[in-house]
Amino acid sequence: MDPFDVSVSAYFSPGKDPEDHILGFIKGCTKTLDIAIYSLTSPEICAAVFEADKRGVAVRFIFDFDNGYSKYSAWTKWIRLARGNIQVKFKSEPGLMHNKFAIGDGRAVITGSYNWTETAEKVNHENLVIIRLESVVRKFIIEFDNMWNMFGALA
Repeated sequence: MDPFDVSVSAYFSPGKDPEDHILGFIKGCTKTLDIAIYSLTSPEICAAVFEADKRGVAVRFIFDFDNGYSKYSAWTKWIRLARGNIQVKFKSEPGLMHNKFAIGDGRAVITGSYNWTETAEKVNHENLVIIRLESVVRKFIIEFDNMWNMFGALA
């Protein structure tokens, strides 16, 4: 199923359903992929993001500083080592950057409680929602851009 062909769909873990849809969403991006994620440890999702970068998709990440630099973080394990053209910013002010969303090509959003981790896939009860409603996607774009302009770039 093309993740951009539906208006709203929902998926639940434990199980591979949410991760499979995140992977399909990333693979479906052709122009831009903006990700605001608190926790990312899934090697499969990291690989899909790197492939998107190699395909010429403009990728921007926003991480919470403390979680982004944890020993389990994708940043620590993969992105720092093979970043390519991926742009990364960190929220370091008080309070968490606890978002879990991605915007694909400015056309669709994935969001929900689902952390992009192996624990979310295999153990936790979490949800993932894909939204393709222009008015909602626009709000996520505005929020991502506001955070992007507010948070610090990687040194």
